[in-house]
Amino acid sequence: MTKKVTQISEFLLQFDALKSVNRKTYINGGERVENSAEHSWHLAMACWAFAEQSQEDFDLLKLLKLALVHDLGEIGAGDTFL
Repeated sequence: MTKKVTQISEFLLQFDALKSVNRKTYINGGERVENSAEHSWHLAMACWAFAEQSQEDFDLLKLLKLALVHDLGEIGAGDTFL
């Protein structure tokens, strides 16, 4: 069990790198740019809120997982902006 917990902890610590990826968009008020961790968290919260209010039958767990992992590629590639 201890080995598994260590592996999970190491896996999760890799995601800390998202905090260092600055996006091209500014947070509310334009004080600074948003980082990818903030962006992913905010998107997950928005998905949760809209899914709860929607008349559609969403798979909320899948929706949240997609929101939380959608920018993991930015750890290596940085923010790409269209």
